[in-house]
Amino acid sequence: MAAQFTPGPWPVKRSGDGKRYIVGDGLVEGPHGYEVAEVYSDDCDPDEAKANAHLIASAPELVDACEDSLKTLTAETIGTIHMDDPDWYLAVDRAVSKLRAALSKARGETPSTLNLEGERG
Repeated sequence: MAAQFTPGPWPVKRSGDGKRYIVGDGLVEGPHGYEVAEVYSDDCDPDEAKANAHLIASAPELVDACEDSLKTLTAETIGTIHMDDPDWYLAVDRAVSKLRAALSKARGETPSTLNLEGERG
């Protein structure tokens, strides 16, 4: 059986010294509660470090959105639900919403910065 990752959400915060971004602080089991990841910004562009931290933090939502989308798309393909069924449209709408939210988090955006088509506005 494959190892399970630390459940999300994984918040991103700037460290007190300002040299790194901390992803999922205190979420990993252990005597002191470790972080999921640390992204250092002292040797690279700070904006790139921040973007990398947000990408890492979005992993649980991206996995969930991809799994849900795959389930929805394969359900129609294998015939357990058909495109003429109203539930199909609800499932697709839910999957698209999850994908947009996960991508927004990966980009470090808030949902309000996206237009109806999921593009930055």
